[in-house]
Amino acid sequence: RQYHYQRDAKFSLIGQLLIRYLLSRSFEEKSTSFVVQRDRFARPFVRSHPSFDLNLSHENALVAVVGTLD
Repeated sequence: RQYHYQRDAKFSLIGQLLIRYLLSRSFEEKSTSFVVQRDRFARPFVRSHPSFDLNLSHENALVAVVGTLD
């Protein structure tokens, strides 16, 4: 209900799945073991891995997630 367009809700879900996939590949843990939160700027972060910097973006029909270890 927080999304005005159904398309945005779908992109948000795809983004969350991509984040969990990236984290599970990067740390070789189950994707369900991560708690993804948002900071005051709405950027996602993982409290259990604070040195892992990640960001998510979606535009039109594209969704991208990028992550790096400091």
